[in-house]
Amino acid sequence: MIRRMGCAVIVLAWAVGLAQARSPNVIIFLTDDQGRGDLGCYGATDIRTPHIDALAESGVKFTNYYAPSPLCAPSRAAMLTGRYPRRAGMSQYRNISSDAHSPGLNTEETTLGDLVKPLGYATAIFGKWHLGTAWEFQPNSQGFDEFFGHLSSAIDSFSHMYYASTPFFHDLWRNREEVFEDGIHMTDLITRETVRFIRENRDQPFLIYVAYNAPHYPMVAHARYLEMYRDVPRLRRFHIAMLAGV
Repeated sequence: MIRRMGCAVIVLAWAVGLAQARSPNVIIFLTDDQGRGDLGCYGATDIRTPHIDALAESGVKFTNYYAPSPLCAPSRAAMLTGRYPRRAGMSQYRNISSDAHSPGLNTEETTLGDLVKPLGYATAIFGKWHLGTAWEFQPNSQGFDEFFGHLSSAIDSFSHMYYASTPFFHDLWRNREEVFEDGIHMTDLITRETVRFIRENRDQPFLIYVAYNAPHYPMVAHARYLEMYRDVPRLRRFHIAMLAGV
């Protein structure tokens, strides 16, 4: 039932696009571990989020909603498939590592990427995947033409290394090829790749899943944002400084 609801949204948007003699572009923004009170449009007073606030003002702001899981990977799986996390194969927290046998999103499920590709859409994900590292679980096998980002859960924003457990490993990929962008903040990389994809695909419909890892741990923020919020208590300061870069 939930899956049908998710599909209906895309199909309805497509139908509206056809009525306007074009297919609408779809961009899904996701920030990781952001709280409801971390945006101005939801009442935050210690952080400035003018661009997101503008989107809320010109669109729809949800004040009563249901999240399928309070955990990262299961909620991502549900969003991409419209399924309950258990149906999507991600019913609990998964410490997805570089292990080639790490579990992932049920390959029999239809993702949003799978859904729109037959309609002529270019599809991409930029940012955090966290739905499996084995070949069959990776974004390029799950309905996305392009992927730039990391497969695991929590990487350092500048080195793009996974330090949450041993052994440590580097985790930054363009499609299935490991790439190195040492010293460039992950938030900036995600934004750069998203803008590039939009420009390169402006003549055709596209769906982009923009999955920022911010403000998820480890909270390694730009110095300029830490300075911007220097009067905020330290723990809150690091959190909102990560979010400010989105």
